[in-house]
Amino acid sequence: MLLEFKLPQVGENIEKATVIRVLVAEGERVEEEQSVIEIETDKATIEVPSTFNGTVLKLNVKEGDEIDVGGLIMTVDDGSGPAQPAGDQTSGAKTGPAQRAATVVSIPSSASAGLRPSSAEAISATPASPSARRLAREIGVEISEVTGTGPGGRVTHADIKAYARDRATPRTAPPAAPVEKVTPNSAVSPPRATPSPGLPDFSVWGETESVPLSRIRQIIAQRMSHAWATVPHVHQFGEADITLWEQMRRRYNASVEDPAKKLTITVVLIKALARLLRDHPKFNASLDQANNTIIYKRYINIGVAAATERGLLVPVVHDADGKALAQVGAELGELARKARDGKLAPDEMSGGTFTITNLGGIGGTIFNPIINHPEVAILAVGRASRWTVVGEDGRSATPLLLPLCLGYDHRVIDGAEGASFLRDLCQLLTNPLDTLLEA
Repeated sequence: MLLEFKLPQVGENIEKATVIRVLVAEGERVEEEQSVIEIETDKATIEVPSTFNGTVLKLNVKEGDEIDVGGLIMTVDDGSGPAQPAGDQTSGAKTGPAQRAATVVSIPSSASAGLRPSSAEAISATPASPSARRLAREIGVEISEVTGTGPGGRVTHADIKAYARDRATPRTAPPAAPVEKVTPNSAVSPPRATPSPGLPDFSVWGETESVPLSRIRQIIAQRMSHAWATVPHVHQFGEADITLWEQMRRRYNASVEDPAKKLTITVVLIKALARLLRDHPKFNASLDQANNTIIYKRYINIGVAAATERGLLVPVVHDADGKALAQVGAELGELARKARDGKLAPDEMSGGTFTITNLGGIGGTIFNPIINHPEVAILAVGRASRWTVVGEDGRSATPLLLPLCLGYDHRVIDGAEGASFLRDLCQLLTNPLDTLLEA
């Protein structure tokens, strides 16, 4: 029997990939779970395994090809029956399209490479990957109402988002936005600029060089533009006294030989936030604007923005509230290594509920982060420094202060809630025992 092996859904929001290596040849026998090609997406490098046994009759891809999810990779004969191309005779009759469809099996997309399709996907009347169905549930879209534009009418992430945007678009001119009072400690985002006109010919003033954006940079640009244009950001600033934490952290690290297992301030922040998000559930939610609801997530998955040679990646520490400090540290170290090597799996960058972006190791003071949509909040961290502080009793001290900027979606979170969250975070960071008792 002839089997068609197609590119499965290898991750959330991934619709195409570039083939960087072909690992099998025509005439070669492949076994189930054997890697057949290596692909590069905007997030990771992934080896795609076969989901069945057989002999490769035809390869439909080569190195450098760009292939869509659902695109044909190869045709395989599994040896269970005669391989009959179009036009062959079967029982004295020419094989027609309907009969050929019965002998050619298309492998449906799965949630990730190496996973077989779920039974729920196989029996559903609407073709879509599990990750697309999850996206539809999260934003309140009935997937059966969405028209699919993917191969075979498959509903893609883009189809779901376009459907949700269409439903959310007001049919009449929206009322004028209320004037937001800006205080010294909170900054409402400036109005969005209109699309810029075409660029001038810069070569008039001197030599130039035009370098195409990498694929991951294109994706980053699209996502950042969408988040900045659609989410009304508010940024709240604060400083946490981490003097005691720093003393404890240095003592602990002095006894740890493996650099990957040393305690960092980011690990401390993950544990502090994991506790805090249980008390402030709005910050661990998403807005379903199409249905005018807020989706509260009962799990806490914290993403950490990481700068790599390929661009900005956000690996996720899943179930951070259920892991000890040392466990979070070891997991984050491994995720950072994979990010540097370009080996992060799609599921290691999916499912985040809150994001940290820490530039303290590079320098500067503090910055305003852009929310990682569909999350509703993000924490930016700058470089800690010592400042002389005079207390109410007139005594001076030089605590180690960590600058923080909390960005949040003003459609979900009010200023008072943002101020309370940041206040509680600073208090938690000032008192290590509170975090350690939870850890």
